[in-house]
This record gives sequence, structure tokens and C-alpha cells, in this order.
Amino acid sequence: MKRFSFVTSLILLCSIAISAQTAKFEWAQGLCEFEGTYDSTKYTKEQLLDTQKLLSSVGSLSLAYDPTPRNFDGIEKLSLTELEAEYKAKLKEFQSLKLVQGEIWEELRQNKIKELNQLYALSKVTVKGYKNPASLREFKVAEPCADFYAQPLIDGGEYLLTTWKKVNMDSRSRNGSPQRLERIFNQQNSSPDRFKFAQIEVMTFGWWNCANGMRYHLKSEVKYEENFNKLFTNVKTICDEP
Repeated sequence: MKRFSFVTSLILLCSIAISAQTAKFEWAQGLCEFEGTYDSTKYTKEQLLDTQKLLSSVGSLSLAYDPTPRNFDGIEKLSLTELEAEYKAKLKEFQSLKLVQGEIWEELRQNKIKELNQLYALSKVTVKGYKNPASLREFKVAEPCADFYAQPLIDGGEYLLTTWKKVNMDSRSRNGSPQRLERIFNQQNSSPDRFKFAQIEVMTFGWWNCANGMRYHLKSEVKYEENFNKLFTNVKTICDEP
């Protein structure tokens, strides 16, 4: 009987030890560094790494491709092939993340993918729009932007020049050196290439700014960072002064 009790106790102690194996996990967010203690029987370090990567995916998993060149040479360098390659790589990375199990993290993944998809769709029509402005109307999410900015780009002529001036005036109203912007505008408007200058500014500061503001951006009341911290039994925080 004593031997049986000893074996039973040993099994029980082993079970307790296995069910509560603690480990450390470190990550950074903004100006702060964190160290958390977690139960390694609930999730792996890889799951924590990928979940934290998803949580802070503003830079690493967002499209870096810029479809809004600032000069004529930049327009010639635009490439749908390059844009698509980056999009497919980022989408694959999102889909391959091994997340901590839980509805909240899968929901975050799907919302991030939706955000990526709309940014890609907007970038694609914008690249196409430099040669075929009618392509801008393919981005149905931003119909009001197309009405106000795409149509002048499609029609060209005085309609485009008038819209360009409105866009430039708006930029001046929010700029610390409005006189400089006015001087540049007047120089470009007197140039034989004024329609090209008009296209670049209306596309970037008119169409893009408007449509980018209307596309899907992840705005959730769910406090993901707080939920991530709850995965740990203890979290130490060290923040640098701004």
C-alpha cells in the first residue's frame, strides 16, 4: 500500500510539473521592451512569435511598394509585376503564420488580409491609372474619389488643370510654406509639361490620398495588445523615454 501511494504521488507530481512548464518570451513594441512568463504547454514560442508579428505587422507585412511617383521618371519605373510579386509574398506570409489558438487571433489575421487586399487593389489601379486613367474607376470602394479626381484625369485639358489648382490650394492650406508651393505651382503651370505635372499631383495628393482614406483600415474596439499580454502569467515592461 505504501509503495502504491508513493507511485501515485510521483505520478501526480510529474503531472503537475508537466502541466505548468514555464518559459520566458521577449518582444518589443514602440519604445517599450517586454518579458513575459508563459505556460509552454499551452502554446509554443513559435506561436507567440507569429502572433506578435501579426500584432505589429504595420511594417513587416504591409506593402512597401509606392504607386505614387513624384516625377516623370518614376512613372516609367512603375511595375505591376513587381507590385503583384510583393503582394503575393506578403499574403503567403500572413497565411502561413502559426498563431496562438483562439478566435481573436484568427479574426485579426483575416482583417489584416482584408486590409492588405484593399491596399493591393488600390495600388494596382493607381499604377494602371497613369497610362489609363479610366482604370481608377475599378476601385469601387472609393467612388466619390473617382468622381472628383479620376474624371478630370480621364478628360484631361482644362478640367484637369482646374482640379490640379484645387488640389494644390488644398496642399498650401495645410503646409508650413504655402508660398513655396505656390511658386512651384506657377513655374510648373507655365511649363510645356504642365499636364504631366498636373497628372502627378492630382494622382498623388488628390486621388491617392482620398481613396487611401476610404479603403479598409483595421479599426477594432478589441484591444489586441491587452489580450496578447493576457497570454502571460507575468509581464515585465521597460520603456525608453521619448
